[in-house]
Amino acid sequence: MKGGVYQQKGRNTWRVWVSWKGNKLFVNKYLDGTPLYSKGQADRVLEKIRGEIDQKIFDPAMWGKDKALLFKNAWELYCKEVDVSPGRDYGRQLIYRKFLESYWKDFSMKEIEEFHISKWWSELPKEGVAPSYLRLISVTLRAFFNHFTFTRRKVFQFPAIKVPKKAVISLTEDEQKKVLEFVPIYYRGIIQFIMAYGCRPAEACNLRKSDIDKGIITFRERKNAQDNMLPIVPEIEILLTEPQKVENMIYVFHTAYGGKVSPKALSCMWIKASKKANERYGIKRVALKNGTRHSLATKLINRGESLSNIARILGNSEGVVAKYYGRVSVGKVSEILRRE
Repeated sequence: MKGGVYQQKGRNTWRVWVSWKGNKLFVNKYLDGTPLYSKGQADRVLEKIRGEIDQKIFDPAMWGKDKALLFKNAWELYCKEVDVSPGRDYGRQLIYRKFLESYWKDFSMKEIEEFHISKWWSELPKEGVAPSYLRLISVTLRAFFNHFTFTRRKVFQFPAIKVPKKAVISLTEDEQKKVLEFVPIYYRGIIQFIMAYGCRPAEACNLRKSDIDKGIITFRERKNAQDNMLPIVPEIEILLTEPQKVENMIYVFHTAYGGKVSPKALSCMWIKASKKANERYGIKRVALKNGTRHSLATKLINRGESLSNIARILGNSEGVVAKYYGRVSVGKVSEILRRE
């Protein structure tokens, strides 16, 4: 039996064709009427039709039904088509069950209009739900509708949700030293390096021996897609020269087995150290980014360094530095206010 699949011209849907009893038949949907939105779906339909033909149970009329695609069916299809991490999938399924299912499940995708979104939002139980989570709920539904834009031919407008900006949490140099007490000795070098340069954990983990030359460190392709060259400061010079003595190692900082240090493992190790420092010294528990990168930026701002210099060190733009780090400490404000 001959057959194949192809994407319909000018559309985001696929079509299956088969030769059957001398005729060329076309199938656009599943048996339940769900349109074929990907090549993988079309391939599965073709495989099923071939199986039915081989078993002599194929009925083309069964594949021609035109049923409306219900929201609940579209959601299942969306979750299959849009692959995310297990944690994110758990989160969106939780949002569906708690905030979407009861209102939307029996809607036909073709009949949903913008006023339905307004009505759903007005009836949504918001008491005790953080603004950031409300925004996540809205973003989840919007991403779902955008995935099926071709069934609606329009993009819906969603309510704007203001999320209060959180203050950047940082550590003083003394607090950093206390956390370092609980960092395994083998990883103290890379943590001290991150503290000194305020680089991202991945940038330190990806640093190669070839990136260090003539007193200059080159951070390759930082988040802004640009290389950033910084001088080696005396206090961390030994951290860079000692690993160079180890032969056959590509990366400056490596595991005990010679592999690249995992940024995720580094962050988990820091969290454990921060927790222990909190228990012993009462130091606030912070993530690795707050305890290193944010702490350096805060220290430089309170020292009076210009935003352009701080941006140069961090590999950010001045606007980003001003937006996320441009707040002086309470102690610094008190000092300013007391000046005569």
